Amino acid sequence: MKHHNTQCRILGVIPARGGSKRLPGKNIRPLGGRPLIQHIIETCSRSRLLTDCIVSTDSEAIRRAAMDAGAQAPFLRPDHLASDTANSQDVLRHALEFFAAQGNKYTHVVLMQPTSPLTRVETIDRCIERLLEDNRDMVFSADAVHVASRFMGTVDPQDTFLLRYPAADSTPEYVPTGNVYAMTARHAIEAPSLFSGNLAVVMVTREEAVDIDYEEDFVMAQIYFDKLNQNTQP
Repeated sequence: MKHHNTQCRILGVIPARGGSKRLPGKNIRPLGGRPLIQHIIETCSRSRLLTDCIVSTDSEAIRRAAMDAGAQAPFLRPDHLASDTANSQDVLRHALEFFAAQGNKYTHVVLMQPTSPLTRVETIDRCIERLLEDNRDMVFSADAVHVASRFMGTVDPQDTFLLRYPAADSTPEYVPTGNVYAMTARHAIEAPSLFSGNLAVVMVTREEAVDIDYEEDFVMAQIYFDKLNQNTQP
């Protein structure tokens, strides 16, 4: 156990489904010469606060890549958690219940996506620290909406733009970035939705928030990755 609070046992879960309609094989596609999933695995290994970290996948290829990168991958997900309809809460619940059935209970759980390869270990630990210190149900990474939100609206089937906000409304808005979701195990298992209850955010930069879903996201991630490596060269 890496953290000082012996009452807390914190499980990191990296969900990595084998199927991807938009970008097949993205979780093990090379970024910076290493499989995509390896980046978040290596970041998690540097956390001061995670007790353990696992990869939850339905794919034997991803499982092998995860284990080659030093991660635990103690199971393959059942079929009902391998479809498009399976959500993150289902995946977290399954992981917690898998370990509980072995008498290995965790008090908290942290979800970290392999498609956010630039996640910083400081962000993971800050989310956990806020979760513990503020007694929140969940703390997640967030970023500001990078548009003039007072001009946001909807579009009907005839392409008519319908302004959603009064023109004078310039209240900043924020969205989850997908990097980190830290929560109590009870919240993961029992909450009607992860985005219910007592929530807080940790802000991240736009570069860190890059989330790979399309081909152009991979290009952008590579640009940010190269820039980051240049900045850290001795």
